[in-house]
Amino acid sequence: MALGAYGSLPKKLTTVNFFVDKFGISNFHRAINMKSAKDKLSEAKEDYLETILMLSKDGQPARLVDIAKAHGVSKATVSNALAELGRKGYIAYEKYRPVYLTKKGGEVASRTLGKHELLIRFLTEHLGVSHAEAEEAACKMEHAIGADIAFKLAKFMESLARGVKQASPKVSSKKTESRAKTGGRGK
Repeated sequence: MALGAYGSLPKKLTTVNFFVDKFGISNFHRAINMKSAKDKLSEAKEDYLETILMLSKDGQPARLVDIAKAHGVSKATVSNALAELGRKGYIAYEKYRPVYLTKKGGEVASRTLGKHELLIRFLTEHLGVSHAEAEEAACKMEHAIGADIAFKLAKFMESLARGVKQASPKVSSKKTESRAKTGGRGK
């Protein structure tokens, strides 16, 4: 999912404060908190919410045709997905009418977009990945990481920005110890 007009994280903001400044959410954990099992949405449904947020950035509603174009799918496919999101309370949707995020949908969309932008920044600035490759990877990773991982990644990125080295926890297992002793050949 392309960020379009949202761009990337502003350099002047800290990664954690970015969520507050960009989405008006005062609690980072609330902004990226994991969904409960009953509210769990598929990756595709989260992507639709993220797209609606990006398309409606100026307070304008999103249109089904624009959502379909952004995802490269048919209007019928989007209509079915939007109907389900509407039934679950994530959007206000009526056939042939503009689409609006509800508070619930806005929170999910903001959380997903926030993780997406955090991951793009990490991948491009700290790992040297091209923006196109980071964009593709972030689209997949944003759905897999929870609040704790996102928060720790944001704090780690802040410490790197301040020049503070963080000790990484030692990962030790019998398998890695065995490989170390045998030069990586196993037993």
